[in-house]
Amino acid sequence: MVDVTEPVWQFEYSIECDASAKFAWGYWTDVSNWNDPPAEIKLDGPFSPGSQLTTELPGREPLYSVIRDVNCERRTATIDMQLPGAVLSFYWRFEVLLTGERTRMTQRLTLRGANAHEFAGQVPVCEQTVPEGMRRFAATISAAAHPSTEQLSNNTFLVTGAHGFIGAWIVKRLLSVDARVVIFDQSLDPRRLRLIMSDEEISRAAVVTGDITDAEGLSPVFEKFAVTPISPLAGLQVPISRTNPRLGAMVNVVGTINVFEAARRAGDSIRRVVYASSAAVFGMTEQDRPLTEGDATQPATHYGAFKRCNEDNARVYYLDHHVNSIGLRPLTIYGVGRDFGITSDPTKAMKATVIGRPFHMRFGGRTDLQYVADTADIFIRASTSNLTGSHVFNLHGETVHVADIIAEIERVWPDSAITYADEPLTIPPEMDDSAIRAALGEIPATPLTVGVRATIERFAELHREGCLDTSDLDQ
Repeated sequence: MVDVTEPVWQFEYSIECDASAKFAWGYWTDVSNWNDPPAEIKLDGPFSPGSQLTTELPGREPLYSVIRDVNCERRTATIDMQLPGAVLSFYWRFEVLLTGERTRMTQRLTLRGANAHEFAGQVPVCEQTVPEGMRRFAATISAAAHPSTEQLSNNTFLVTGAHGFIGAWIVKRLLSVDARVVIFDQSLDPRRLRLIMSDEEISRAAVVTGDITDAEGLSPVFEKFAVTPISPLAGLQVPISRTNPRLGAMVNVVGTINVFEAARRAGDSIRRVVYASSAAVFGMTEQDRPLTEGDATQPATHYGAFKRCNEDNARVYYLDHHVNSIGLRPLTIYGVGRDFGITSDPTKAMKATVIGRPFHMRFGGRTDLQYVADTADIFIRASTSNLTGSHVFNLHGETVHVADIIAEIERVWPDSAITYADEPLTIPPEMDDSAIRAALGEIPATPLTVGVRATIERFAELHREGCLDTSDLDQ
């Protein structure tokens, strides 16, 4: 009698990649990263036992396999491909190496079953194909974990709304590594860029004046500059979206549709669209825990509803046209250049302190605070990632009480007079960013003490130079 539990054939191969085990595991368990054209791999549920994988190749019958075992703590998984009277198993293991920043990936293939001998002559080809495939995958993971300066400088980035707050910082960070940047903005006012860069630095970016709501405005820009990643950041925040919902929808929704439509027309030359969503998609909930991407969205403002609409449209553009996209959901971003909306109050408080002026923050309680340089770097990391599909990720910095923000400002600049309201924001105070960390690896996280000091020192420098605009403090 044949022992069907004994392997008829087995092959194991290991390779190291330049990424943490946490990042490598997160990247591998996102099945959208497995696609290797012309092969397309689909997962019918979460990466957990019982979910089915389908591999489709042109002109061939689909191949089916099932996830049998997943151990996230040990970072191991086994996938079974059912053959007539046999099973071909794929066991994966991700091991932390001594440095902590490198990972050994191991794949072991095992053929067993009553009819396994019928396939014994076919599977040894894997001994040639598996090492090459794993070498390519290790290189892809390493590149995703550490986008190089060379990788950035070889791309042309289009940033719409680049004269806004986050857009200006993305431009600054890209120009600092000699990337090619195209600014597309209706505004002719580069004042936020000038707060954080010299005129010489700004001049290195190409500038196109245009309206994001113009359906035909972007395609000529794509063609002329051969842009690859796109970061659409043009948008109108809560106050304008509340008082003029139609205008808010035109810019926030129709403008974003125009970006995706231009990307669709451009085809494979546009690798992905990375757009700004918002934690405002959640509205206020009763959950007393950090919110994940799986939590229900119930926006309480037109702005939040517009951002949720963009997330849905991004998903449809991938389903219908394979336009890859990543939406990022920040909450309270602070730093030089933040001058509009209620969540700009922490930054305004820092500016008011520098000029010796009292300031009252319009909200209290806790909020999720992120330094703008980190936000910009995450946008850039997402733009240069190898993620395919339509993704939406929460961003998280530090969740702190408004009183702690004020205390930190006073530590840097003792002569301050800042008060705050009792009413909290109508957005949950803490986001869970484990999903984006799994997808992109370790992301920047500037401590509040460092970010507040850097912001105040820059405001003080601008004030000494007579270049500090304080008109926003009266809004």
